[in-house]
Amino acid sequence: MFWRCFASCQKDEVVMNNGLIGKWELIEYYMSIGGPLERYKPKDVYRIEFTTDGRYLATGQEPATYAFSSQDSTVSITNLSTKQTGVYSVRVNSNQLSMSFHYCIEGCSAVYKAVK
Repeated sequence: MFWRCFASCQKDEVVMNNGLIGKWELIEYYMSIGGPLERYKPKDVYRIEFTTDGRYLATGQEPATYAFSSQDSTVSITNLSTKQTGVYSVRVNSNQLSMSFHYCIEGCSAVYKAVK
């Protein structure tokens, strides 16, 4: 009985990324449509990755590059085919990343956890 609980009661392994570099999985996001921010849980798995060579990879997205500015804690993500760039405020610790789109008038943000 103890072994069954031990095996099924273990917590998820905590993965620690090196700053922004690494793989991240969306765990919740916030949006406002004219009122207060509302919290949502993703229906599908959505992962992003910031590589050491400046590539940004995301589930179902075209390849992109990124540039991080430590001066104002922003990351600029540029789609390689359209050349469009989105700018995000970021807050990161070893196992959690928060990103807020700069041009979102009503407020919107996403929270990710570090994954292998």
